[in-house]
Amino acid sequence: MGTPEALTSQVEEVLRAWVYPERKRLTQLLNAGPLTPLSVARALERLTEAAATTLRVDRASIWRIAPGGQQLECLGLFEQAKQVHSKGQVITQEMAPAYFRALASEQVIVAHDARVDPRTMEFEKGYLTPLGITSLLDAPVFVSGRAVAVVCHEHVGPARRWQAWEELVAGTFAEFVGMVLGARAEPALLQGGQLRSEEENLRALIDASPVPLVVTRASDHKVIFGNRRALGLFEVPEYQMPGMDAGLFWVSQGDRATFLETLLGQGRIDGLEVRLRTATGREFWARMSAEALRFKGEVALLASMVDISAEKQAEENLRNVFALAPVALVASRLKDQVLLEGNQYAAQMFEIEVDAARGRLAPDFWVRPEDRDELRAQVKAHGKVTGFEAELKTSSGRHFWASLSAGVATLDGSPALLVGGIDVTKERAAREALEKSEDTLRTLLDAAPLPLVVTGLDDGVVRYANSRASVMFELPLTQFVGKKAPSFYAKPSDRDAFVEGLRKSGQVDAASVQLQTSTGRPFWALLSAKTLELNGEKVFVVGFTEVTAQKELEQRLWTMATIDGLTGVFNRRHFFELAEAEVTRAGRHGRATSVAMLDLDHFKKINDEHGHSTGDLALKAAAGALKAAVRETDLVARYGGEEFAVLFPDCPLDGARAIMERVREVVEGLRLRDGEKVLPVKLTISIGVAQLEPKESLHSLLKRADQVLYAAKHSGRNRVVVDPVKTWRPPRASPRA
Repeated sequence: MGTPEALTSQVEEVLRAWVYPERKRLTQLLNAGPLTPLSVARALERLTEAAATTLRVDRASIWRIAPGGQQLECLGLFEQAKQVHSKGQVITQEMAPAYFRALASEQVIVAHDARVDPRTMEFEKGYLTPLGITSLLDAPVFVSGRAVAVVCHEHVGPARRWQAWEELVAGTFAEFVGMVLGARAEPALLQGGQLRSEEENLRALIDASPVPLVVTRASDHKVIFGNRRALGLFEVPEYQMPGMDAGLFWVSQGDRATFLETLLGQGRIDGLEVRLRTATGREFWARMSAEALRFKGEVALLASMVDISAEKQAEENLRNVFALAPVALVASRLKDQVLLEGNQYAAQMFEIEVDAARGRLAPDFWVRPEDRDELRAQVKAHGKVTGFEAELKTSSGRHFWASLSAGVATLDGSPALLVGGIDVTKERAAREALEKSEDTLRTLLDAAPLPLVVTGLDDGVVRYANSRASVMFELPLTQFVGKKAPSFYAKPSDRDAFVEGLRKSGQVDAASVQLQTSTGRPFWALLSAKTLELNGEKVFVVGFTEVTAQKELEQRLWTMATIDGLTGVFNRRHFFELAEAEVTRAGRHGRATSVAMLDLDHFKKINDEHGHSTGDLALKAAAGALKAAVRETDLVARYGGEEFAVLFPDCPLDGARAIMERVREVVEGLRLRDGEKVLPVKLTISIGVAQLEPKESLHSLLKRADQVLYAAKHSGRNRVVVDPVKTWRPPRASPRA
């Protein structure tokens, strides 16, 4: 693995050499006008060549997802070694159902070993092995939010572990393909490779419109044209829009009938608000205008529609916002500053009943009217204001400071200034206290050898912090003061426990807590804190010592103690710890639980004839097949030597046998590789399966599974044998090799 600097250099080189130039070429191509089938084909060829070279794969291809998602059709395949292009191949869903399911649910299919990956292993016999393909990196292509194709990168040679930057590059080339397919002209509209002049003119006018436009025939209501904005609004790929029934986009057919009757009777309709739906079924509000016109000798309808769902939702939200807002909220009419509405938080803040406040002038509650004038001016200039601090007063004359956010909304049909606020008197006092003693306190804090933070015990607001704390939490000191300390804890419950300890004893020593920086980066630290009184307020000073490295070392030690170093599955000791608990739980709740014992056939012969390194490869391959086949809840362990054990919680005998039969078949089909060399080793495995009996111990269950494993060995190996009765006993002579 290279250094971070080397990896960064490699990614930058890929961007400069391939990604940026390809984006520029595509942009020029798309800006040149509608794509012809020939230009689309050439663009796709260019993209497969670039993808193959950039990601260093022998084969790169683009497959179109047919309507209905039942098959894939190859639009272009580039073989780098031969420098040839081909297309036309078809893959049906019946041939690879798991792969089709993955396409529908995953952004990128990363198959480091495609022959055993459950999403791609269906291609092993008929496609991967004959072509020498070992690893796949497939990125779906989306147009208007729908998966329409997939870009495949096929590696030939030893199995390859894809890097994160390679996944990003694959996704980028998928976006490029989406740009081409999204711009493709619909073949049904072509005559002799060119649109007729009348259609060209109409399309140009429609595409130039800043709003979604659709043209439909009045006779059968089929769509003739739709511009790009309409495609995005209705979530329809360009090639599907022509010929669609316009009625499919209406929620209410009654509204549609009224719309058509009015339009055809008057020739025009403006500003009609209706409910429409997209091709995916999402409903939205639209404001429609339409006009009847004559096109190619028949009546057609040209309709524009603007999505006003946000406006409709805003009207509904405004009716609920006063009751639901977690802060004081007040609305005053813009023209005369008369208070129109307020919520209970505002009533408490200003010490006045809501009904009594209505009709009063908003400036009555401001200490300095010029501050309100400044707030109104900023809203007028920027549309909204946040974090505006001002001194206000209650109905009884008590002064306080508030942090305000403001914007303009429509209330009762008139523009209103909507202002939300929270009382920040304490926070402001804390900042002022900091300013008064800033030099002295900063000197003391910065002289400390550890990061230090002073926080209010009751409100959790940071009062002071030193430069080392600023570096640790990746936050400038100017932004640190006044911030809520709980935001630095990965788990709020950890801070609750920490503060509770401070309240009880006045200090906490070396508490291990996971924190996070202002950018969200997690780290572990030991916290020691003590409460004190500062400027008449109870606060606590906390010091931090980062122990992320120690925590990571603990995790590595735990892994070493529980995981078999060769195969990556649990070791025998940890398996017994977990399995004992599962067996106890199964006995308590009466749940079916099974166990399997597995043993590689003729393993000693493999070691003797091919060496222990080959034996290690065989063990790792068998473990990989096991992990890929079992469920997440199943426990897999290397029991000893060439023997493995699997515990199946909540799984009866038949289910465990079916899983083990799949494992046996996969192992039988494995081909060991030493680099690029295929080793002449035939792997098989013998398996014994038993189900837990009432009140039976784990030791007894494993013993029965081991006995039927002997039976599998004696009856010819390479098979799964289950324990039909508890009293079965193996023959006396039973070689295990």
